[in-house]
Amino acid sequence: MSSHLDYYSIMGTIKIFLLALTLVAITNCSPDLSCADFRSGTFYMPVSNSPKKYRTIVFDSIGKEPIEFTHDRDPNVEKYLIVRKDSKQTEWINEIATGEPVAHVRVEWIDDCTYRLKYDGSEMDLDEEQDDFQESNGIVVEKLEIRNNCMEIRSTMTTPEGHKIIQLGIICKE
Repeated sequence: MSSHLDYYSIMGTIKIFLLALTLVAITNCSPDLSCADFRSGTFYMPVSNSPKKYRTIVFDSIGKEPIEFTHDRDPNVEKYLIVRKDSKQTEWINEIATGEPVAHVRVEWIDDCTYRLKYDGSEMDLDEEQDDFQESNGIVVEKLEIRNNCMEIRSTMTTPEGHKIIQLGIICKE
């Protein structure tokens, strides 16, 4: 009887050990990122194939009901690639190897998890739309949640007329 009891006791100990080992492995394998991990590095913003449209929500300056717009996605864009070094960021479509960057952006950190993006006119010629973007004081990006290697974000731009344009998105660390 004693050897039978010892067998179950040993098996129970082994099961507890394996469970503890599994928990340690899971904890060590999943990245524990914070806002600081999104200050510098290489990132991508994935573009989902569905939906083929994305939403923009506009709030006017007197707080009426929001207006939602849908926009067709460019089918050639799979992701936006971003290289950020604290206060500067450079953006490409799909890959760095595709040639010239599509944008040079200045990053102003408001706090650890919130930043403002504005085009860098010293690095690129701005078109009319980009000039309007600058006049509106850029886009404020704030963290909603960090999951695995991605941060869910809310981007807000206030137009010169006082309308707020809000888009939800995701940025992932490579």
